[in-house]
Amino acid sequence: MSFVKWLYAERNSQQKGSKTNIEVVLQFIFVAMFLGFIFIIINKYTDVSLGTLGLILVGLFVYCLAGYFIKPKPDTSDMGYAGGLIDNPFSFSDDVNRGLLTLKIILIPGVFFAITFIQMTQILLALKSKK
Repeated sequence: MSFVKWLYAERNSQQKGSKTNIEVVLQFIFVAMFLGFIFIIINKYTDVSLGTLGLILVGLFVYCLAGYFIKPKPDTSDMGYAGGLIDNPFSFSDDVNRGLLTLKIILIPGVFFAITFIQMTQILLALKSKK
């Protein structure tokens, strides 16, 4: 198995078992702390208005939506020479596959944020319905 296949393998949560509520809450705390840290850094070192922070939040929301709904599937067996390190100048498909892999890597944090928010919302709704 190549490094690229191992690193970006699709993981089906139904086959491996669903996450416990504790894991989801810990992920949500991590995501909230990360986003809070980013907004503190932005607010401390730049002179931004409330409207600019709103645009950043909208951009983050769109990024999470893109990460959740766009699922690029590169053909990792056609990445060029040496596992994608060297370009094959006579093949266009390896360029496309390398671009799809780059897009997948860029969207990984958005997928993590989106899935964490969805799972946390499901937990909160389940707790609300129990009452």
